[in-house]
Amino acid sequence: MDTEEDLFAAERTAPPIELSVLEAAALLAPIAGRGVVREVQLLEAGTTNTNYRVALGAPQLHLRIHTSGTPSDAVRERAVLRHVGDTVPVPEVLGSCSYRDHPCTVLSWISGSKPAATPASARAIGATLAAIAEHRFEAPGRLAPDLSLARRFASNADALVGMVDWSVTDGRTGRRLGLESSERLRRFVGEHIDLLAETEGTYGLVHGDYKPANLLMHDDGGQVNVAGVVDWEFASAGTPLQDVAVCLRHAAGPDDPFAAAFAQGFRAAGGALPGRWFRAARLLDLRNLCGFLNGSARSTPVTARVIARIRETIGQSTSQTR
Repeated sequence: MDTEEDLFAAERTAPPIELSVLEAAALLAPIAGRGVVREVQLLEAGTTNTNYRVALGAPQLHLRIHTSGTPSDAVRERAVLRHVGDTVPVPEVLGSCSYRDHPCTVLSWISGSKPAATPASARAIGATLAAIAEHRFEAPGRLAPDLSLARRFASNADALVGMVDWSVTDGRTGRRLGLESSERLRRFVGEHIDLLAETEGTYGLVHGDYKPANLLMHDDGGQVNVAGVVDWEFASAGTPLQDVAVCLRHAAGPDDPFAAAFAQGFRAAGGALPGRWFRAARLLDLRNLCGFLNGSARSTPVTARVIARIRETIGQSTSQTR
C-alpha cells in the first residue's frame, strides 16, 4: 500500500516557507503564551502548504502555513475541523495568525504512525470515513468559509460530467491526454454514469484527499484506530465514494484484502455502499485525476503515471466496468 501510494504522490510545487525558532516564538506568543520554543521541525506532509511541528517544552503544536489558495480557504479548513471535531479524530484548532502575508492555523499536535497495509488498519480507516460522511449537506458542491454551498451541483453525476468536460476543453487535461483520449474519456464517463445513480439523494462531507499520508494511526495492544485525519484543504460536499476512490486507488478490486476490510469497517460504522461501489469509485477517481492534470503546468513522472491511469481506466471493457 505504501509503495503504490508513492506512485501518485504529487511533488511540491513551491519551496516550503522557512521558519526559525525565534520567528516561531514571536508568531505563537499571542496564542500559546510566551513559553520557550525548543524546536521547529519542518514536516514532509503537504505539497503546497507548509507544516511545522513546534515543540514548546513538553507540549507540541502543529503550525500550518497556508501558501496555496486564498485566505478564505484557510478559514474554511478551520471551520471544517471545528465542525467535525466531536465525531472525527482531527486536530483541535487553537488559533490563527499570519506569517509573511500567509494565513496560518495553529493546531494541537496528534501523535500517530502511518497506516499499515493490514485488515485492522483498513477497517479503522473505513469506519472513520463513515463518521466523516455522516456530516450531511443538502446537495453536492464546493464549500464556502461558513460551510454553506458556495457552488451547488445538481447531482454527483453532474459534478463529475462538468469537471471532465471543463478539464478536456479548458483545462490542461485535454492538452495532456490528446484529442483521441480526451474524447474517449468523455464517452466513457457518459456511458458509465449510471454507476452513480445509487449515490444520489444523500450527500455528506468529503475530505477530498483521504489517503494514507493524511491519516495517523494508533495501535493500542492490537486495537487499531485512526488517531487523526489531517489536511482538509480540499473538503467539499458529495459522496463518500470520492474519498474511497482516493484511498483505494491502488486496490486491485473489491475483493482485495485491504479494500474488503475497508468496506467492512465502513459498513459496520453505519456507512452505506452501493452494489457496484468499487466500480463507481473508479469512475469518480477520473475527477480527481483530471484535477491533478489541471494543476501544475510542469510535467513530472507523476504526470505520466496519472495519464497512464486515466487511459487504463477508460480502456476497460464494458464487462469489466459494469
